[in-house]
Amino acid sequence: MQFDNLAAKSLRKACLDLIPEPEPHEPCDSQEYRFAAIIGFSGDHVRGTLGLTTTTGGLRRVSKYLGAEDCPSGAEDSLGELSNQLLGHMKRSFTAHGVLITMATPLVVRGSTIEICGRTQGRWFEEVSAKDNDQVTVWFDAHVDENISISAEAIECGMANQGDAILF
Repeated sequence: MQFDNLAAKSLRKACLDLIPEPEPHEPCDSQEYRFAAIIGFSGDHVRGTLGLTTTTGGLRRVSKYLGAEDCPSGAEDSLGELSNQLLGHMKRSFTAHGVLITMATPLVVRGSTIEICGRTQGRWFEEVSAKDNDQVTVWFDAHVDENISISAEAIECGMANQGDAILF
């Protein structure tokens, strides 16, 4: 399996599993991206970032889904948590194919307008969930060594399955 195929499939599945579909709601103030969460990762043969940007409506949708809509800082914190969950979802898939990565701590930023740049550098994958001014965009930007080894079939790696509870 090629890295590009693994990354695209992993990102698509993570987004479908973790980002709720837009619902009808009050009109939002703008189509401009105003919030972002970025989380870095690295491994022996791969490094990069996963980013998540939202409009105000997208932020409302994400925070409601994660149960943080009534917390003062919960809405923005929910973006960091969602970026962590998305990359963790992808990490599970990568590990099953022999690609090991370590995740950093998410960073959440806000601004009057946030622009996504860098689509022409490295390996870039993007998913968008949108309806009107309710937009959530996730990107995965990877720099991969040419000598990376990826197992064509998933291997047993001892990781818990998605949804399994692990108690310590």
